[in-house]
Amino acid sequence: MKMYKNFNKTDIEALSEKQRELKYNINASYLQDENGDDWYDLQKTFQPDTFKRWVCHKVHRCRRYIAIST
Repeated sequence: MKMYKNFNKTDIEALSEKQRELKYNINASYLQDENGDDWYDLQKTFQPDTFKRWVCHKVHRCRRYIAIST
């Protein structure tokens, strides 16, 4: 099981030029976990045969991501 915790929006200064452009043009959001790992990069490491689940502890602020193997 993989567990990623405490996702927060990535600071605008940490975004690439292309990410900034997408953020302003289509309101894209970028998240990092407590270790600074990018959400989109983490998804590339998931196996296709796993169950993915968000666990939100606060309204409008998801705090933990859990991937459980099936």
